[in-house]
Amino acid sequence: MSFKSKINRIGRKIVDFLSGEVIISWGWDRHIGFIVTLFALVVASIAWSLMVETRLVVTQKNEQILQELEISYHQLTIDLIGMDKRTKVENMLKESGSTLVAPVDPPQRVKL
Repeated sequence: MSFKSKINRIGRKIVDFLSGEVIISWGWDRHIGFIVTLFALVVASIAWSLMVETRLVVTQKNEQILQELEISYHQLTIDLIGMDKRTKVENMLKESGSTLVAPVDPPQRVKL
């Protein structure tokens, strides 16, 4: 066998494979329905996995947002409770006739 005939034979096999002649020569044409169904199931499985993954990503983002909102809610609740206590104390001081008032200037550090 010469080199040229080997190249021609390999070229013919590539053309047969790409044109679909391999399916007929090997007898796969009897199972084409099964092959198409199997291909469709694989594509559906991949599409389902991608859809589930995108939903999980959205769910994780929503959980992070929810945690941030819970933290913000608790901080606002604590601030509201603190303001309520301060108001109560100021009212009690006014009722008792105290001259104590809330400081206007911010606190300063005492250097020793």
